Amino acid sequence: MAEHYLEVGHAGDVSTIRFNLPRIVDGPELDSIRDELVQCVIAAEPPKILVDFSGVMLISSAAITLLRDLYRALATRQGVLRLCNVRPEIAEVLRFTRIDTLFQIAPDRQAALADF
Repeated sequence: MAEHYLEVGHAGDVSTIRFNLPRIVDGPELDSIRDELVQCVIAAEPPKILVDFSGVMLISSAAITLLRDLYRALATRQGVLRLCNVRPEIAEVLRFTRIDTLFQIAPDRQAALADF
């Protein structure tokens, strides 16, 4: 049985995703996360996704690329992607790579949901 690295839920018409790992790095876990995210994008109707980073301490460059790919997949469906609860260290990396220009980053879940 495959392990699930995402906790998927809903808040109104927004699909919510929370990582079940403190470190999102290269390896088989990232491949599983990618597969789970693809299923979330396909299933999201309307295509609004909130990714909650609570508990995530570290992300790799491959995980940043995965966020970019998630944004692009949603954009093809006129979808919206928001992030929340991003640690300052991770937010700094997202700013440095300019990936933060693709989506809004809210301080917490409530603020992110209010922005949809």
